[in-house]
Amino acid sequence: MVYLSSSSARTKALGSRVGRALVRQGLGRRARMLLFRGELGSGKTTFVQGLAQGLGAHGRVQSPTFIIMRRMPIPRGPFRNLFHFDAYRLSTRADIRILGIHDIVKKPDNVLAVEWPEVVRGLLPRGAHYIRFAHGRRANERRITIPKILL
Repeated sequence: MVYLSSSSARTKALGSRVGRALVRQGLGRRARMLLFRGELGSGKTTFVQGLAQGLGAHGRVQSPTFIIMRRMPIPRGPFRNLFHFDAYRLSTRADIRILGIHDIVKKPDNVLAVEWPEVVRGLLPRGAHYIRFAHGRRANERRITIPKILL
């Protein structure tokens, strides 16, 4: 489904909606993995801010560009952790192994939000959901494509 967002607040609200939907769906066999594709400034980190809120995560959501990964605890509900990855600077299986993504994915009470997944295509486990972000026609407009299963 394609959503048009005209502001950061609306992008966060959409992220929060996805977070609440994941909570309602509950745990699966593995961690929930959301892969974000989109240009710089298209709303990926803003969406994760809302996602964290919808999941009930504590802590301030900031882009993990320079540190690659941030973990936010979730004190209540079916999930325990939200991991926010920026894969832009990753390129090898060793990079993924060092971060422990494969171990994180094995735990069903984790949620992973991965920006720039195309950089590590083929290195991430299967079963992820892609969310696409694009700039709209107006300066603040964003087109966000979310799989129906996440809403």
